[in-house]
Parts: sequence; C-alpha cells; structure tokens
Amino acid sequence: MNFYQNLKTMSLKTMKLPLLCLALAVTYSSCSDDDNIMPNPETAIVSVFHASPSTDSLSFYLDAKKVNAKLVGLGDSINYIEAFIGDRVAEIKGKDGKSIFQKSIKLEKDKAYSLFITNEKDKDDAEYVQISDDLTNPAEGKAKIRFVNVSPDAGKLNLAIAGGADLFTEKEFKSATEFKEIDAKKQSFNVVDPASKAVLFTLENADIKAGKIYTIWVKGLKDTEEDALEIEAMLYNNK
Repeated sequence: MNFYQNLKTMSLKTMKLPLLCLALAVTYSSCSDDDNIMPNPETAIVSVFHASPSTDSLSFYLDAKKVNAKLVGLGDSINYIEAFIGDRVAEIKGKDGKSIFQKSIKLEKDKAYSLFITNEKDKDDAEYVQISDDLTNPAEGKAKIRFVNVSPDAGKLNLAIAGGADLFTEKEFKSATEFKEIDAKKQSFNVVDPASKAVLFTLENADIKAGKIYTIWVKGLKDTEEDALEIEAMLYNNK
C-alpha cells in the first residue's frame, strides 16, 4: 500500500491546508487541453503537539496560514495536515496574535511528521522537536505504539505496561522511540522514573485497537505546585 492509499485509510480527522493557488491552477487546467493537466503537488503531512509549560494557549501557522480553528492549549494536538514539501515556515502566535516562535522545518515527499512545541527547563523560550512518523501498518491483530518524552524537568523516563514489563527505557527529554508492536486490548501504562522506580503518572484503560498506530507523549513538570502543569501522559492516535 503506497503513501496516498495509507492516507485514505486514516480517519477523517486528517485535514488539508487551504491551497487557494492550487485550486485556481486545477480550475484553469480543467479548461485547457489534456496536454496541460497539472501534476499532483508533492506533499507531506504534519501533526502538532503543545507540550510547552511556559507557553499559554496558542495558534499554529504554516507558511503564514493559520492551521487551527480554536486556540491550542497545553496537552492539545492538531491532527495531521497536508503541506507542500521543502522548507516550510512554522510559527506559533499567542492569544494576542503576536509571534512567539518561528522556525523553518524541512518536509520530504510522502513523509509524515510530528512537531512538538516545548521548552527547556527553567527557560521560557519555546522550541520545536520534529520527529518522523512511520505509519506502515502493524501485523494482523496488533497495534503499534511509541513513546515521546517532552517533559522539561523529568529527566530520563521509562514507559511500562501497568503490572508488566517495560516497553521503553531511559528516554531523555526531547527524544522519541521507534514504534513497537503490542497486543490490541485495553491496558494501562505507567510513566516511571528509572532512577527511583517511582510511577510518575498512569495512563489508565487505554483502548488499544488492532491495526491502529499510537503515540504516548509525556508533557508537564515533575516538580510544580500548579495542577495544570503537572506531568501527564497523553495518548495520540496517529492512524
């Protein structure tokens, strides 16, 4: 199954950026003879995650086009959007419309990416962590899962099946694992401090379905007095 067939099997949550120029080009080509038919544009897909404790609710822009319909808060995500390949300008803006952070990201043809917004411990400046996504299907009856640590002060983290074995160990801040196949069933996952063996958070009763692909990502702070900023594991359905 090729990339575009894979995209068709993804849920309707996958969105496309408004491509006005493309629409005009297609309209024009439909009025021309067959020799002038425009080729399909070369694209990639990108999802976005707000994991920056120092950054309030925000809006995300790609090449100056606003992607989200409503403000994106800490722990929220934007489902896959389609974008042209090459160097694209990714920008986040605050509620007041002022720019918070801007940087070019590189997108390659037929690739999928996750873009995490985070910040270093004791620093307020936002930054991006760009990760490639392998959306090839799991084996029959299985699901795939990976682990991303974007908690600025938690240090290295393990992800374990509650009451069972570790799935991933000692993942540092701003790092991600490869996808791993697991059994498709309801199960809970523990985020564990590998040094103290303390369970920092439990993601309870996650409904892991056969044929699906998931990311468990950890945001927030281990040491904070603000409930809204406490460390938490989030489950994202990539496909």
